[in-house]
Amino acid sequence: MPEHAQPDVKTKLDAQQPFAEKPKPAKPNVPPELLLPYPVFETPYVLSVPKEGLVPMMDPLTQAMPMKHWADQGLLPPPMYERGTREQRISAYELTLDASNMYAGMLKGDEKTQYLKERLHALDTFNDSLAKTDPQADGKRVPNQLIDNARPLIETLERQPAPENAPVTGARNPEGAAADNGRDWNSELGIPQYRTQSDNLIPPEASCNMTSLAMALERMGYGRDDAMGAIDRNLRERYLGELQAQAKRNKSDPSTLPKTAQDVALPDGYFEGRVKDYLKSIDDGASKPYQGVRGKDTNERAWDAIADQYKDKAQFEDTLDFLRYLTKAGSRTDLDTVTPKLLQAIEPDAEKRPTYRSITPGRGGWTSARGELDEVLSEGGAAMLSFHHKGGGNTAASHIVSVQQMTKDGLVIDDPYGRVRDSYRLGEVGDAYGEKGQAGRSATRKNLVDPSVRRDLPGTIDSDWTATAGQNLRTDESRGSSSTVSDATMSRAWRSLRFLEPAKPHKPQDNANTPAANAQQ
Repeated sequence: MPEHAQPDVKTKLDAQQPFAEKPKPAKPNVPPELLLPYPVFETPYVLSVPKEGLVPMMDPLTQAMPMKHWADQGLLPPPMYERGTREQRISAYELTLDASNMYAGMLKGDEKTQYLKERLHALDTFNDSLAKTDPQADGKRVPNQLIDNARPLIETLERQPAPENAPVTGARNPEGAAADNGRDWNSELGIPQYRTQSDNLIPPEASCNMTSLAMALERMGYGRDDAMGAIDRNLRERYLGELQAQAKRNKSDPSTLPKTAQDVALPDGYFEGRVKDYLKSIDDGASKPYQGVRGKDTNERAWDAIADQYKDKAQFEDTLDFLRYLTKAGSRTDLDTVTPKLLQAIEPDAEKRPTYRSITPGRGGWTSARGELDEVLSEGGAAMLSFHHKGGGNTAASHIVSVQQMTKDGLVIDDPYGRVRDSYRLGEVGDAYGEKGQAGRSATRKNLVDPSVRRDLPGTIDSDWTATAGQNLRTDESRGSSSTVSDATMSRAWRSLRFLEPAKPHKPQDNANTPAANAQQ
């Protein structure tokens, strides 16, 4: 007999085989859904796979609706959204977003564009419904637990072409969705675009600070348009000052000058000239090519090419650094000095302006820091984490990432450089972006630079630094998107946590208790 063959077994009572088949137990009178290893509302999709591709089918067990309906209703009866705890409602909506992303992948053309816009409007509506029942929610930022699920909807919409003959109202934000007239859903919903520092104009190897700050600001509702508005205000004030100084030198009538910066019209080439000055200053301050514009040697020809395109194409993080330069806010490596000044420039209204603060290990351990981080994120704030990444106990260098959300034993981060090794420990030899025991970086962990960058030609400039390129990252350019780091990694390696928190509403003053009112009594 072959090793795995089985003899025939009879199932009826037989004189040669004195045993009977064991009777099957009666089926319990229990609803089928209670026998599932997971709640019925988490039942996975049922899909058929015909020649034309995936098609949603009716689940024979739960009689659930096809996936398009699930994407509309959230894989749950709609009333579920109106009851339960805040966390239960958010968890349910994660399924909605996942289903929406899958269904969107089956659509094409204008139908796809329309569906994505509908889903983002539905997310906005859901967020408003949370704000009505939860004092912690302000309706401006979606819960941070939904960032990773909602971000693909925005990314997909941004890659859709603008409809033919679509009317254009106002200047389009290059970081918005061309298919939605340049609407910037990232800042509108507080869902930061994942940003890699490797494609920046400013030194790609040394711009984790501005890149992480851009993601934190988007979480707070500020985007590229806000930075460009602050740049425009600064340049108008600067040019008005130049006109006033010139009038004083020439002893001309100052009444002929614009009354305020708002009345100033910048002359042709003025904006581009200041961009060129800025780019030249970066290269003048670089002791090595990687510290220069695009991480290479550049010359005046390249600066002219960039300056001509900057207003319409530069990414948010690069415009932030240009604003830092114009406002003399300080070194980009000193976020504690730079951030408050940039916030003041971007949000002139002090009552609306987010507040900024930082904490360090000297104030307590990682457990205490996690407690503060959890409070900030749950109240709609943003956070940036600075940590030592060299290994071997080296605390001379640090890296900054944007914190997306917390997990049971770590964090979900948007790391502008790449993906941290799970086993990284500060006290052990080995870079956070290398393999265990490897002093340098691994090409499979860091975000790669677009190969179109010609480092041997100073006068050339690629297009990978533009906003459009930033919306179309390849997989090897976005390894740090929604990546995870453990508490075991950060408990010794963290250097600081920097928080942006929503402005606290001012309580209306009680007129009955004002000095004037008291004087009248």
